[in-house]
Amino acid sequence: MAECAGRGATRSRAFISHDIVVCPLEDGATAAERTLVAAGKADLVRLQRHALQRAIEPQLVAAIQRLT
Repeated sequence: MAECAGRGATRSRAFISHDIVVCPLEDGATAAERTLVAAGKADLVRLQRHALQRAIEPQLVAAIQRLT
């Protein structure tokens, strides 16, 4: 994610249970995202993140498949 978003989480962990992988991320917002949220524009941050995740979905899926 850091390669595509310009910044990654400061801390992350992975939990695997059967066929589910959960990865909580800490402090992953960029300065621009924090500014937008503070201005009441969290909806724009969600839209941008959703668009980015869809754009790089094949790379994310491949990485998870390779690691699991």
